[in-house]
Amino acid sequence: MARYTRRFLLQGIGLILLATLAFLFWNNKKVQEKKSAALRGEEVYASHDCTDCHLAVHILREKAQKREVGLIRSRTDFDELVKFLQTDARHTSFVIMDDKDRSDLIAYLRLQLH
Repeated sequence: MARYTRRFLLQGIGLILLATLAFLFWNNKKVQEKKSAALRGEEVYASHDCTDCHLAVHILREKAQKREVGLIRSRTDFDELVKFLQTDARHTSFVIMDDKDRSDLIAYLRLQLH
């Protein structure tokens, strides 16, 4: 009887470990996707008109490491920021970007705001 109990216990532990590994793999993949989008967003930021009025990427990176605000205005409400970028006449480059560039830029800005 004790032999079956041990086997059942080991199978249970094995299933828990397998589920934990699957979760960690899935979670890491999601984190990597977010980082990839943010890195691409940094390129979008640098290659469009953003640096004409806003700080250069390397300065923003330094400020982010120091947890300082690096954008001209800090809009902490993210929906407000996106609405602003879509409607402000000075940010026409945001409107004419393709969807991928826009979403990657938003991922980058989201990191800058937090």
